[in-house]
Amino acid sequence: MLSMRSFFTFTLLLALVAPATAIRPCGDDVDGKGKHVACACGDLLVSSHVLGPADEVTTASCPSNGLLVAAAGPVTLDLDGRTIAGNGQGVGILVVRGSLLLVGPGSVEHFGIGVVANGTQALRSAVNVRVAENRLDGLLARGAGFTVVGSVAEGNGRNGFALDGVDYALDGNRASRNGRHGFKLTGMGTHVGGGFGNEAVGNAGVGFWLQGGMHQVVGATASGNGKPRHLGHGQGRRRRRRKPRRGQPRRDGRLRQAVADDGGHGAAHSVPHRHDGRVPVSRALIAALLLLAVAPVRRAMAACTAAEVMSGCGGACTASCTASACTISRTVSVTPPTPGATCTFDFGTRDVTVQSGGFVGGANAYEIRAHKFTVGSTGKLTADGGTAGPGGIIILTLGSGGFVVQSNANPVSADGASAGSILVNSDGDVTISKAITADGTTSAAGAGNIGITAGRISGTTVVASGSITLLGGTSSGISASTSTASGAVGGNITLQAIGVAPSGKIDLEN
Repeated sequence: MLSMRSFFTFTLLLALVAPATAIRPCGDDVDGKGKHVACACGDLLVSSHVLGPADEVTTASCPSNGLLVAAAGPVTLDLDGRTIAGNGQGVGILVVRGSLLLVGPGSVEHFGIGVVANGTQALRSAVNVRVAENRLDGLLARGAGFTVVGSVAEGNGRNGFALDGVDYALDGNRASRNGRHGFKLTGMGTHVGGGFGNEAVGNAGVGFWLQGGMHQVVGATASGNGKPRHLGHGQGRRRRRRKPRRGQPRRDGRLRQAVADDGGHGAAHSVPHRHDGRVPVSRALIAALLLLAVAPVRRAMAACTAAEVMSGCGGACTASCTASACTISRTVSVTPPTPGATCTFDFGTRDVTVQSGGFVGGANAYEIRAHKFTVGSTGKLTADGGTAGPGGIIILTLGSGGFVVQSNANPVSADGASAGSILVNSDGDVTISKAITADGTTSAAGAGNIGITAGRISGTTVVASGSITLLGGTSSGISASTSTASGAVGGNITLQAIGVAPSGKIDLEN
């Protein structure tokens, strides 16, 4: 089951996206005391930053994501005439937490999606930015009151600008040569033009695709675009809904029988070692004090490294480990040494199982690296903020052993007053038999992000094959939802399977 409310995005990709590398904090003030750290591919932008020659994210193609924005409030990213480029995979700039003001001139290109900002205030503005040659959308944003000005979206595989929400505005923009629509605009009260106007040229779909109500369109120019498929507002004329293909979502979110991706061809190569030693760090917003009560019977102990866990956390988090496997049977309270730091639990090539215990992270961000990770009987893997604090970030970087969540495990979750993110990057199969959630816990809380990738590609070569299987049940499924009465923005769920047949499949079973 896939659950969503409000403005929700579900993306199903086969043989498309490669997993991200480890992350660290970057920006002009990463510690609140003026410490400057240059940005590399996959890093967390935790403060405002002007890109320069020292930023590796601008000097080489990113194998997966470009930058993840995870800040306590609004941050400005000034591209300063530079380019963030990818390898046809991941997201160029993904807003996970906080608000982004994106300033050009500059370009975000050759990713799966150029820019993704999902949340009421996730995107404040994008000015003089070029999003180009991305596999799917150029700029994908959902929220309220944001502006897009003087920007260009060209040569993207799907929509140039895909915008949704309330009372947002765009002016002086150009969309050309995109594989679907130039401007796909939905929601209420959109202000299109009024100053310089907007232009759509040579797009395969229509130049301007609008749905919703109370839009204002002034000075829009469209030429050389494809035939109209849907124009108008509210209950206006709609194109006939086509029958979904196998492996694609129906209206109720369920999928037809999965099939192998046509692009997953060629023999698989050996998987290179992905653990590059970089420590992922993000800016946490609150301490995880509530986690001390999670295991009332078995005392939890603070830890931030695999070495601490394997040594038994001073006798408080029992772990039975060998050179090839590790079983954790008590609660590990993920506690960074300093505020804003993130913990990395690198178990190397071991198969790790959590049962009758596990990892509890609160609003912190943490990464677990292993050959295989299993959430077993009453096992825990959480980064919950409760109803008062934001959810944290969980990153799993796994080898060919893959990721397993058993039906008798506790739900894997990053819920909170502002939901967090769960990112799984596995070289092997992913099998999920229990709920995975990144839900908002209050009526004002936005939902979070869940991204699960099985398999890996390098360029156009499949180097690791994997499939994703979701086994149904009353307490299973994937959810990035807001509360029933909420008007907040819904979340994002992305499932990505890469591989040579018979792998590279996504299978949702009852």
